[in-house]
Amino acid sequence: MDDHDLVYLSGSITNRCPRESKSHFDTIEQALIAKGYLVVNPTVIESSDWFDGMKQCVKKLVDCDYVYMLSGWKNSAGANIERTLAMNLKIPVVYEDDNAFNLKPQRIDG
Repeated sequence: MDDHDLVYLSGSITNRCPRESKSHFDTIEQALIAKGYLVVNPTVIESSDWFDGMKQCVKKLVDCDYVYMLSGWKNSAGANIERTLAMNLKIPVVYEDDNAFNLKPQRIDG
């Protein structure tokens, strides 16, 4: 990853306590910003329902340089959709579980 790359955060939002989910996303967002990255945090996207939210998230994801999968993403239908879309669009997918805040991940798909 290079400085100023745009990173989309993907993970479980609706399957967790809203406060816990927001805190997790915000913590990762701040860590990436501190290292010079631009971040799309889907927890700040306002939507009327899950479907509207996903449409908005997908629109933002397609313009990103990387998708950062937060731990617990496998339990989220939305995160699985985002990961599949990113991989199909050849947007590299990186995983918190592989390398936490080290932005030179050991495993990259895409």
